[in-house]
Amino acid sequence: MLADGFADLGKELRAELARSGSSPPFSFSLGLLRHAREHLRVFRALIGRRASHLVQARLRALVLELVRDDLDARLPAGARREAAAAFLGGALFELLIWSLEARPTPPADEADALFHELAGPALAAAARRTRQPAP
Repeated sequence: MLADGFADLGKELRAELARSGSSPPFSFSLGLLRHAREHLRVFRALIGRRASHLVQARLRALVLELVRDDLDARLPAGARREAAAAFLGGALFELLIWSLEARPTPPADEADALFHELAGPALAAAARRTRQPAP
């Protein structure tokens, strides 16, 4: 039942990502944060600090997949894109948990704006080439 719920959430967020096309990065994040906020008690029980590691791992994997899907169109394939996906996916997952445990709980749009503010420089850094071609 839980796996089905995460699968349904994933489908809904992927549809949002598909609808957004070439819109700003991580257009699914507000939907994720709103969904968690709308189901605050359930999410707190499922993924809070004392929750099952299995449940947290499932949601973390979903967030990573969504971030990876978004980055597929923004960064060339390779280790740099995978590292950026792991970094940004982890950041979004931790921000989600923080936003659910904070007192008072921040509105989803504020948590989303914070994520985008913090993720923007990381995404820009991932898009830059760090090595110059040899002369």
